[in-house]
Amino acid sequence: MVHDLRMQSRWSDAHAREFVARYAAHGEDLALRVYTSRLIGEDADLVLHGGGEKPAFLSAAQPAPVAKTASPATTAHTTQEAPGG
Repeated sequence: MVHDLRMQSRWSDAHAREFVARYAAHGEDLALRVYTSRLIGEDADLVLHGGGEKPAFLSAAQPAPVAKTASPATTAHTTQEAPGG
């Protein structure tokens, strides 16, 4: 059995016009960026869930690096670089 893996467009001119009208005070470019970002966000295959700034290279077995706070006597911070970085 062959599956059609082509992406189907969810774009709607009518919805795009609604966003342009809704965000008119912010300009057409921003209104369309909001519309397209919501289209992308609706497709689970296009969204990396897990939140925020978490690097994609981290796995459940590899906890995220914890930033160490500097002592009042120093301003140096300890950071952990990404593999290969």
